[in-house]
Amino acid sequence: MKKTVCIAIVASFLSISAFAQAPAGDFPPMKEMPSVEEIVSNRTQEMVEMFGLDENQATLLAGLNNRYAGKIASLGAGAAFGEMPNFAEMSAEDRQNMFAHMDEMQQNQEEMQRNEDSYDEALKAILDKKQLKSYNKEKRREQMRQQQEMQAMFSRSFDGGGFGGDFGGGFGGGFAMAF
Repeated sequence: MKKTVCIAIVASFLSISAFAQAPAGDFPPMKEMPSVEEIVSNRTQEMVEMFGLDENQATLLAGLNNRYAGKIASLGAGAAFGEMPNFAEMSAEDRQNMFAHMDEMQQNQEEMQRNEDSYDEALKAILDKKQLKSYNKEKRREQMRQQQEMQAMFSRSFDGGGFGGDFGGGFGGGFAMAF
């Protein structure tokens, strides 16, 4: 778990630094984040349909999702922190201050994980065995997808960046350090 959290933090910082260096015209405009309430409503409806919940289960799930709104990733934890800052417009000092808060970010990640575990425990009282099995299978699939996405993002950050040489630097065919 610590390894995954560290990889996620490093990958996000690498993507931040890559984003900060790219010209502004290369990125489509960011979409407005939905509210936490919209995320909770959409996630509840998605789960009702995906796992075939009855009305009673749907009501219990809506209550559970509202209780954990903004506390776990699937229920808008990212939206709870507000909009993503524009790193291209941040000063070097602002970026440095942000990076100085890595410990706090890791603590937040660990708290989200505890909330996720607590949510999953409460969900066991709502879903039947077949639904819970489907939920766990879907959750693992989503975690795998997110992990692959993070690895791809991390890989792109070191994929011959800079001036075209190996390992993020060099001058394509010129001198580049190999490890």
